[in-house]
Amino acid sequence: MKGLGVSSGIGIGKAFINDKSLNNIIINHIDDIEKEIDRLKSAIETAKNELDELYNSSIEELGEKEAQIFKSHEMMLEDETFISEVKVKIKEEKVNAEYALSEVSKIYIEMFKKIEDEYLRERAEDIKDVMNRVIRILMGISSIDFSNLEENSIIVAKDLTPSDTAQIDRTKVAAMITEMGGKTSHAAIIARIMGIPTIVGLDNITDKIKNEDMVICDGKTGKVLVNPSDKQLYYYTQKKSILDEINHDLRKQIGLPSVTKDGFNVSIAANIGTPNDVEMVLENDAEGIGLFRSEFIFMNREHQPTEDEQFEQYKEVLVKMGQKPVIIRTLDIGGDKNVPYIHIPKEMNPFLGYRAIRLCLGNVEVFRT
Repeated sequence: MKGLGVSSGIGIGKAFINDKSLNNIIINHIDDIEKEIDRLKSAIETAKNELDELYNSSIEELGEKEAQIFKSHEMMLEDETFISEVKVKIKEEKVNAEYALSEVSKIYIEMFKKIEDEYLRERAEDIKDVMNRVIRILMGISSIDFSNLEENSIIVAKDLTPSDTAQIDRTKVAAMITEMGGKTSHAAIIARIMGIPTIVGLDNITDKIKNEDMVICDGKTGKVLVNPSDKQLYYYTQKKSILDEINHDLRKQIGLPSVTKDGFNVSIAANIGTPNDVEMVLENDAEGIGLFRSEFIFMNREHQPTEDEQFEQYKEVLVKMGQKPVIIRTLDIGGDKNVPYIHIPKEMNPFLGYRAIRLCLGNVEVFRT
């Protein structure tokens, strides 16, 4: 089987099937509307408290930047327009809170799934994550518990939310495989930060793999082997050992000067997309940042960032890097990276077309900010 590798590395271990889902929410007609709305309010407050705890526990593990996803989840639960729609549905149709919340959520999720931009499209999974948290609380269902996993477990699921991924013990999880998700989903981003090999986009994967099946996961190629032969197991075990040894040896080089055998100094700089990446740059002792991909400041939003917002992002990187050099790339929007507020015409070969410096010269006001 082959899916999309979103976090590289090789994982070998036994499958742990996570098949908990909330796809079938039963509709119940209620008489006491105010009581039902109070149930909804109480569940939302409980969910906000859980998200606050998750945010605090994730800062050290994931960094401030990625932990902020849980603050944004809290903000969703403070959206009066959305919550009002749920309350109206409860009042007008006299239905239970979990059903009303599920139905209203579906409308918003479908809206986001139709967005052309991949990053914005995958925010549908964030809405689903937040609302499922509230629905679980309303239904009295405990959240998924990954604490009892055996070492070298391969988590297999229809989907893993940012909340699920952030609570995983990286010392016990060898890899993750899901049916849903993409490279820019928050779960994939968190998996990369945690260094867990992850593959997404495998249809009906929870039906094809059983609990305790031996699984090999190659997060670079997206290849998944279930109950491999002795020959396959030996090959991937050796490959994993070699990769682990290479990584171990590379860690020993941290702090040493970058000099060739004939005495030529080489400057090794990093490639980053957000200020949060700087921690890894410093941890690995890069001599600077050779490429700060500024487009990511523009991509996770519906409106163009202001000059002040961009300044704060660049300032954060420069302050963290101290005296080390930082090179900021010209905005590289276009091709596979489009934003809703800058019009880019369709082209036969967009990767060599109207993008990057060409686009900036055609949008001077964007270039100047």
